[in-house]
Amino acid sequence: MILANQPLDQALAYRRILSGFTIIMMALSWPLWWADDHRPKFPAFGIPIPALNQFESTILLACVSGLILSFSRKFGRLGSGLACMAGLCLVAGDQQRLQAWFYQTLILNATFALLPGPTSIGFARLFAIVLYAHSALSKLDWSFAHSMGPYLLKPILQHFPESWPDSASFYFIMAIPVAELIAAILLASGYLKSGLTAVLLMHSSLFIMLGPWLLNHSGNVLVWNISMAFQALILFRIPTRSAQDSAVHPPPNPIAFGCVQLLFLAVAIMPFFERAGLWDPWPSFALYAGHVEQFLIDFPADSLADIPPEFQPFIVKHADRLHLDTTRHSRALLGVPPYPALRVQKQMARFVAKQCPDNFPVRATFLSKSHWRTGHRSEWVVSGRESILSLK
Repeated sequence: MILANQPLDQALAYRRILSGFTIIMMALSWPLWWADDHRPKFPAFGIPIPALNQFESTILLACVSGLILSFSRKFGRLGSGLACMAGLCLVAGDQQRLQAWFYQTLILNATFALLPGPTSIGFARLFAIVLYAHSALSKLDWSFAHSMGPYLLKPILQHFPESWPDSASFYFIMAIPVAELIAAILLASGYLKSGLTAVLLMHSSLFIMLGPWLLNHSGNVLVWNISMAFQALILFRIPTRSAQDSAVHPPPNPIAFGCVQLLFLAVAIMPFFERAGLWDPWPSFALYAGHVEQFLIDFPADSLADIPPEFQPFIVKHADRLHLDTTRHSRALLGVPPYPALRVQKQMARFVAKQCPDNFPVRATFLSKSHWRTGHRSEWVVSGRESILSLK
């Protein structure tokens, strides 16, 4: 009875959901985190840091230990701090680890480490609203309406009658980002019940569309959708207990509070500079946005026998060229999709070229971000193994 009458500790419950699902997603993509010299690694700052590589297993253990420790009521903030610091080191060693869900874990664990629970929960709400808003804004363009949107809704659109006008399909597709933006506005405006309902419907729909029964995306996508739904329930369904919290928890340290404010200012503002190339798509919450930079690796049609064996299961014939499906390759090798940023794509192209024989006619094609209104992309082609290896 005593336990039943105690109000829920929102910060503790939220920390447990965030850390628990992060551990699950790290386990599902374990090759990305485990120290392995045989897989491609792309340092966040472009230069390998020997100390990080040498102690990578220890850093990973520290990160997971911190996530587990964050479950504790007494030592949770210490665990959050440890998980955040170790996680930053892991990302510095390999940019591909900055998945959107791990970015969320880093930001919010830093917040929980620096601030008391009730204050941290307010910032966690802000993070969720910013995520939904920027995710919606990233899709309000030509590329989502004509490429990514039709792909996501293909299982539904294929059942529309042939007489269905293109304009109706367009409005149906663009209802996705509009609904996401409305959900963010409702949550930000205090209409929590309506906003929460919209968010839960959105995550349920994504879970169905992206699951193995339709588009068959990676397991982490499904797990993160479940995680975000539980997070939303904690953040927006349970009322805040301001009077009780102020009596139990001390006010936040002014310096720590100011640091977190600056951090969240960057979290909210920097995504606006993503299309200009000043911020990466995933920290900008450009999730399933079609405008991001793309690249292709292909080979001559008669060169199949000379393509390195590790890439051959992912070769797709297209016209007179053999294309390497980099998305399938990344999902099979690391358990996650490839990181959508030009500097990482260049490093991936160099990794593929390095495995090829000398003077092999491999070709890399880099496509810029698409124009928001026309969908136009500029194209840059680099041909030949040696030319690709010289990319900077």
